[in-house]
Amino acid sequence: MAKEIKEIVRIRAPTHKKYYVTRIEGGLTSQDFRFELMNEKMKNEKGDEVYISDALIILNPIGAKRLFTKLKESIKEYESENGEISLDLKNEKYV
Repeated sequence: MAKEIKEIVRIRAPTHKKYYVTRIEGGLTSQDFRFELMNEKMKNEKGDEVYISDALIILNPIGAKRLFTKLKESIKEYESENGEISLDLKNEKYV
């Protein structure tokens, strides 16, 4: 008999925020996983491309594995419906 998956009931904290993320940088530290969440990019006064970090997420190893599992499942579903997601940024434009 298949195990029924129960949906998680959640409420959002008054401080809940949403971030639209187009770039993520970071990785493993000696204690956890840390990732900068970025969307906007611009050129600084020297003409160098810079990204604006909107937030930092810190995940313990279990949280990181749960995020990885959810992302992997979601990407597989998206690509089966829409085709492969390209990481080729040569056509990326400034807004």
